[in-house]
This record gives sequence, C-alpha cells and structure tokens, in this order.
Amino acid sequence: MQMQTPYDYESAWCNQTPSTDPHIASRQKRERDPEHRKNTLIRGILVVIGIFLLLRGAYGYLGPDAFRLFSQLTVGGTSSQADEEPVEVDTSFIDDLPKLLMQDNLSRHPFSEQRLLEIMCNPSQSFDCEEVKAMLAEMDVDWNENALKSAELTLERQPLSQARLYALLVDSAAHGFTEEQAQYAVEHVQADWFENALRAAKQLQEKEELSDEELFRRLTDPESYAFSEEEAQWALEQLRNPEPERLDA
Repeated sequence: MQMQTPYDYESAWCNQTPSTDPHIASRQKRERDPEHRKNTLIRGILVVIGIFLLLRGAYGYLGPDAFRLFSQLTVGGTSSQADEEPVEVDTSFIDDLPKLLMQDNLSRHPFSEQRLLEIMCNPSQSFDCEEVKAMLAEMDVDWNENALKSAELTLERQPLSQARLYALLVDSAAHGFTEEQAQYAVEHVQADWFENALRAAKQLQEKEELSDEELFRRLTDPESYAFSEEEAQWALEQLRNPEPERLDA
C-alpha cells in the first residue's frame, strides 16, 4: 500500500502565490514576516494575561459567591444552572462601598478630609454625602500625617519656602488641609529652606536674566516664592560665591 505524504499546510501558506492586488500582496508579505508573526503571538498572549488579571482582581474584590453571581448575570448560565437553588450572596459589601472607596483613595494619595469629601460627594459617584461624612468620621485617619506626606510630595516636585508650602496646604483649591494640620506639616517636614531658595534662584536664572536686586525681590515676594530675607540672601551669595557661611549655622 502506497503511503501518502502529509500535506504541509504551513509551507503551502508561506509559498502562496502573491496576489496582484497591491493591498492583499502587502498583507501577504507582512503575514509571511517572522517578526510580524511573533508580534501577533505576543499580543495575543498579553490579551489573555490581561483578561486573567482582570478576572482575578474581580474575584478578589467581590469574593467567590458574589463573583459567581456576577458571572451568571453577565455571561449567562445553562438551563441546568437556572434550575438550581438560588445562591445566597452576601451583599453587605455594597453598603460599605463608600468606605472601601475612601480607604482605596487614601492608600493611593494622602488627601485632606476636604478633598476626599469633594471626591466622594461628587454627583458622578451617586453616594449620599451625609452617609459618606458619617462613615469618614468613623474611620481612623491621621490628617496631620496626611498633611505631612502631602508636604513631602510637594517639595519633591518644586523648591518652596515654608510660607508658600503652608499656603498651598491650606488652599481649598489645592490640598485643603486645616491650618492646624498644615502647621504640623511645615514644622515636621524634613526640608532645607536655604537650599530650596537656592534651587528656586537657579530656576529663575535659567528662565531669564535677572539682576541680584530683581532676583532678591522675586525670592522674597510674599505673593511669589515668599522666602525669608536671610534665605534669599544666602541663595544669591551661593550663586556668586559657592559655599558661603550659612546664616542659620
């Protein structure tokens, strides 16, 4: 009996006759490219991994019972599943959803009480603001520490004076901390205000050519950088003559 040679589908695919249509020919050439095939495979794997991570996150957040109910509602069950006894699902987490969201927000960023309430009471959230306030009042949040963390994050981004940092922390359009919380932050944050003045002076000099008098005026302007006269003077001396004697030493 004569054995038939198996048909090599991949070779036939790779050696297919090029189309006369330029668009189809371009696609055939791209599909034969090993790099294109590898990238297509990688994208498929990443999509599968993404779906898996989403499902795992939903399972961890909802719990097994709620996740099973969610799967039945979204995907649909078989006729045999419809005949089963209804599953009792603990939905108490729904009542605690505002609290869970506030905890999640606070774990991501050190908000003030005012800013957190603004987020939670936004009409898009559909939460009862009075209930949110009651839940927040029961939560153990150290707003002083949040103010301190906010101060540290702010100083990482820009060289501020102590006065400007305080003003930002209490600004309702910025951080929205109370005066007591902001005062705690500026008193406990690890910052060298003289060095901040120097960094601010260098930034100003990079943007425009300023005389010493103009630079000093900008650094000490209470509506601008609001550094003290001693801090501004040290910064100017440092720009002209490196490492002068520190005035706060």
